[in-house]
Amino acid sequence: MSTAASSSTSETIAEPGLKIKVSTKEGEVFELDEKVAKMSQVIRGILEDLGEQNGGDDSVLPLTQVETRIFRKILVWLKYHAGHDKEEAPKAEEDEIIARFCEEIPEWDQKFLNVDQAVILEIMLAADYLDIKKLRGLCCKTVANILKTKTVEQIREMYGIENDFTPEEEEEIRKQTAWCEDEPPRQGSNH
Repeated sequence: MSTAASSSTSETIAEPGLKIKVSTKEGEVFELDEKVAKMSQVIRGILEDLGEQNGGDDSVLPLTQVETRIFRKILVWLKYHAGHDKEEAPKAEEDEIIARFCEEIPEWDQKFLNVDQAVILEIMLAADYLDIKKLRGLCCKTVANILKTKTVEQIREMYGIENDFTPEEEEEIRKQTAWCEDEPPRQGSNH
């Protein structure tokens, strides 16, 4: 049966060194290179709590909130960035957030995140659970870039949000937030 076969398979990075085993929500086991695994602050913390020597044995770290199909995508991202990113000096979280949102999304990451918005949101949630700040930030920025091209009505439709404002309330909100719009505030209710 394919389910039994898939749950006993594992993905391995062909680099020497300590291997860390993790299992997804469905129980599929992946064997990761230490450098790749430690890009997740959650995995790094677990390994530090256990003592790194325990990471190399047959123990498997459960990632109970991450589905296999999403972890496979995240693993592609982790492997790429483990081999391509330069070591950065640690920054305060606020400085890191500002830096990430001020820089352009690299071309490779744009292609990686060129998926359905639902998948981006699942990757974002998994990156948050695994505490992979850079990936979470890229997902947030990608969604923000998508949303900034949409009207309020389009966003409501995309996310199934019911409009519970009266036309008068909407107009008042437009007047109060006119300072953040590219267009001048509307006069009256002429649409």
